[in-house]
Amino acid sequence: MLKPSNLMNNQAVNCDSPVFNQSLLSADEALEFLLDASTATEKKESVSLDNSLGRILASDIHSTINVPGFDNSAMDGYAIALNDNQLLQKNLSFDIVDRIPAGSTGNELNNGCAARIFTGAPIPKGANTVIMQEECEVSEDGTQITIARAIKLNENIRPTGNDIVEDDVILSSGKQIQPQDISLASSVGVG
Repeated sequence: MLKPSNLMNNQAVNCDSPVFNQSLLSADEALEFLLDASTATEKKESVSLDNSLGRILASDIHSTINVPGFDNSAMDGYAIALNDNQLLQKNLSFDIVDRIPAGSTGNELNNGCAARIFTGAPIPKGANTVIMQEECEVSEDGTQITIARAIKLNENIRPTGNDIVEDDVILSSGKQIQPQDISLASSVGVG
């Protein structure tokens, strides 16, 4: 069997080559030749995230944070503090006591109160559900909402770690790094 070490760097490999005795290799011989010629390395090297494209991960990468990092509203609507007696009741009204845009933290809500909330905004303490704005009827003076349907707990709330939990493996060893992997690692504090 032909060994890779028998070939010279620039030697043409074809049917006329004396190295191959004018015969073609079988598929098994070609595979054996390629495996003998290839070398695997267990050498590990640390590189910055910016220089990792195309590299192969030597070990798993873990998230350093929860995503999302806090309970937040999955949509524009009203965060509500329901009490046990209000569960599954219809036509309930709530006083609007706060407004919470994304990036802001609202005040604690007492039972029977609501806060105008926007997608991505933190759920205020005391709130236990979010009703989307299309399902709320706002009073003429803008101080109350009424919800015609029955309300359940935890509607439209994205809990902390819903997408990624801190210390979850986000990229596994042996994976070749692609651009989206760099973005993912960067978004959870790696690199």
